[in-house]
Amino acid sequence: MASIEATRERRATSSPRRARPGRPALGAAIVDRIDCGEQARVRLRALVATLTREQTVGQACAALGVSRARLHAMRNEWLAASAASLEPKRRGRRPHAATDEERRLERLELENERLRRELHVAREMAHLASALACAGRGAAACRDRPPVGKR
Repeated sequence: MASIEATRERRATSSPRRARPGRPALGAAIVDRIDCGEQARVRLRALVATLTREQTVGQACAALGVSRARLHAMRNEWLAASAASLEPKRRGRRPHAATDEERRLERLELENERLRRELHVAREMAHLASALACAGRGAAACRDRPPVGKR
């Protein structure tokens, strides 16, 4: 128990932890690697500098020539757009946009299928009408007649 307390005390009084080896933090300089216009780069560098505490909000406002309210609004818009771009997206390739010709072909195929169904129903109705008419006249009168739809 005493050793745990001694360790805690030593940690509290000792110098802050050393940074682990790795890539150095670039801070606002990371903006220079992004492909964008000069005005966007200046604004983004100022916004990142305020987040990394390389610059105060007042200094960033002076550099950009905007009010504190406008700077906060710009930062909120930027963070919202960044968060939206990190939302999960559908996997795989995006479906290609159908051309006018493909849409027309699909419409014609649907119409063709509908007309085939209507033709089938009409033939069945004609066959039933013929069968009912023959039933009233007798089988001999209908025997010589060709089937409906095959004339």
